[in-house]
Amino acid sequence: MWLCKSSDYAAMIMVFLSDHTDRVVSSTEIAKQLTITQPMVMKLLKQLARARLLVAERGNDGGYCLARAAELITLADIICAVEEDLALMECASQHSACQLESRCHLRLNWLVINQVILTVLRRINLCDMQHPLSLSDLLQGNTTDLCCVSENKKEEPA
Repeated sequence: MWLCKSSDYAAMIMVFLSDHTDRVVSSTEIAKQLTITQPMVMKLLKQLARARLLVAERGNDGGYCLARAAELITLADIICAVEEDLALMECASQHSACQLESRCHLRLNWLVINQVILTVLRRINLCDMQHPLSLSDLLQGNTTDLCCVSENKKEEPA
């Protein structure tokens, strides 16, 4: 599976916005801070907003912000918003046109592997992406939103 550069940029944008939840952020600021071209940023912001991951505020002081809490937005959400189809192999895609599909015994395995990848991407949220991930934690399903957990602890009364 080769994810497009768009998926990488979209994840960067979403993590950047998760660091700036106190305000709306303009597309110009996002492009400048992340050194991504303005047209690419605009395209991705539209796709992410269409997928209801972002909210667009119009006007002079307008910009973008997360549509919901960072811990509720997963990598799978982001990638699926910008990728046409998320499949490791052609036969695992929604619109498979593989000539060998009818006589290949690997298709079911690729479908399972594809589901495993999607499952892991659904476990990783924006908070998880703000710090280094541990392979062992991911494989065991232990993605305890460290930054979100520490933020929530600050808010709890003593």
